Amino acid sequence: MAKRNTTDDRGGNDDPIDHDLGDDNGVDDPATHDGGDDNGVDDPATHDIGDDNGGDKLLLVQNARSGQWIFTDDSSEFTRWTDDHGRSGGEVSLRAPDVGDDSVAVWRFHDSVSDVYFWTADTQLKDDLVRSQPGLAFDGEAFRAYADDASGGSIAIGLVWDQSSGPYGNFIYAPNDDAVQLAGLSDSDALIYAGVAFWL
Repeated sequence: MAKRNTTDDRGGNDDPIDHDLGDDNGVDDPATHDGGDDNGVDDPATHDIGDDNGGDKLLLVQNARSGQWIFTDDSSEFTRWTDDHGRSGGEVSLRAPDVGDDSVAVWRFHDSVSDVYFWTADTQLKDDLVRSQPGLAFDGEAFRAYADDASGGSIAIGLVWDQSSGPYGNFIYAPNDDAVQLAGLSDSDALIYAGVAFWL
């Protein structure tokens, strides 16, 4: 009897004899999908169970220390954060786009002193921050998003910068209308609406 392989054969040759257990070539069926397939780099320790080749749910968990909502498309990371006593649960699932021509990388930065996270889809801003802010940890690509509504996005996520919190301030991400209203209703000049960060 032929031995099942444990690596993705990605040839579209779905033979139960030689196909790895669970790979479904992009169709995310938790009952048949392998645990930890992350586009060829199969590291179960760092990737979620049920990866669907870039089309993961975008999960949110609230950081109780900063009050900030933290975005991730990695359910293992989400579980670690919700299990951390410094953060409260409260999953809000959104749909992250697939990897493709109509999606862009969203990169994540973290200030460990204030425990504040910052996301950007702007390549130039990302490069400027990496170069000029060595105190900010650069976590790399966090998830995929749309660049605008023309590329497939339907929900604009606006960014409000709260300058009054910590060395870098705090960053509030919310549906764009809410972000504009939040900054506009502020009694101080500390809250600044910084535009649309990305689209989902």
